[in-house]
Amino acid sequence: MYATVENLAERLGTPFGAIYRNEAALPLSDLEEASAEIDGYLAKRYVCPVTEPGALLLLRKWCLALAQEAAYRRSGGAALPEKVKDAAAETRKILREVSSGVFALPASPVEAAQVGGAGVYAECDEAVFTRETMKGY
Repeated sequence: MYATVENLAERLGTPFGAIYRNEAALPLSDLEEASAEIDGYLAKRYVCPVTEPGALLLLRKWCLALAQEAAYRRSGGAALPEKVKDAAAETRKILREVSSGVFALPASPVEAAQVGGAGVYAECDEAVFTRETMKGY
C-alpha cells in the first residue's frame, strides 16, 4: 500500500470516525483498493509495487485521493464533496498519463519485452547456385 490508515485519518480529519465507526478493516480496504487501482495503471510501465522514495511521495498523494473518494462513497450520506471528486478525477487523469508515458515516475521500468521471435540456425552444404556459377544464364 502506498499510504497508511494514519495518513488517511489525517487527510479525512473529523469525518474519519463517522465514516469508519471503529471498523479497522474498512479504511485498510479502501487503501488497498486505491493502491491496486494505481498499480493497474503503473504495471504497464513500472515494476509494482513501486518502492523508489521519489515516486512514493506522489503515490501516497494519489492513493489518499482515491481512498478519500472511496471513504465518502462508503458513508452513504449526501453527495460527494466537489473537492474530493475533483482530486480523484485529477489523480486518474495523471495515472492515465503515467500509463501512456506522458508523465514519468522516478521508478524502475518494466523490462522491455524481447522484440522478434526465436532465431533458427541451420547448417547445410555450400551453395551450388551462386552469382559466380550462374553468370551468363
